Amino acid sequence: MIKEFGGMEITSGNIHDFLGMKIGINKDRTISVDMRQQLREVIKEFEKFDTISANVTTPAAYYLFNINPNAEQLNAELSEAFHSITSKLGYVMKRGRPDIETAVSFLMKRVSKSDIDDWMKLKRLIGFIQRTIDEIRVIGATSLTEIMSYIDSAYAVHENMRSHTGGLVSFGIGAAHARSITPKINVKSA
Repeated sequence: MIKEFGGMEITSGNIHDFLGMKIGINKDRTISVDMRQQLREVIKEFEKFDTISANVTTPAAYYLFNINPNAEQLNAELSEAFHSITSKLGYVMKRGRPDIETAVSFLMKRVSKSDIDDWMKLKRLIGFIQRTIDEIRVIGATSLTEIMSYIDSAYAVHENMRSHTGGLVSFGIGAAHARSITPKINVKSA
């Protein structure tokens, strides 16, 4: 295997670096996933193009799903930055920051047609990340026989009248899995 993949580093102990994640095994038998370094790099990349607001308390506002058809499209440089930053956040959200998933999943749908409004939504998200950079994902179990699931939907919130669904699975401490999606078909409320 070393011939195909090069040198392999074997680590032992309670802290491991793996694919940009600093995974820690805590004394209380929980797992922490620290991706602050990747988030700092995203913030630094965003600051090349714009300033960051420090007073942001949520990753998205009530108008997250609103699209202004008359909004000015981003120029090529900002569009490339928007795509790059949003892609990096997509990697981080699945592993270390499920709290930003709704905003990131929406912005990922806008990378091919990003406009100034989308940039402002990204700016808000980056401000939230900067303010909460020290929040580290912790996953654990209070019981292996009890799994908690939380699911909710909002209907007709996208410009094509599609709904948005979110869900979370936990074993009692933190989110073991979180998902925020737009279904591929239109549905009506029950």
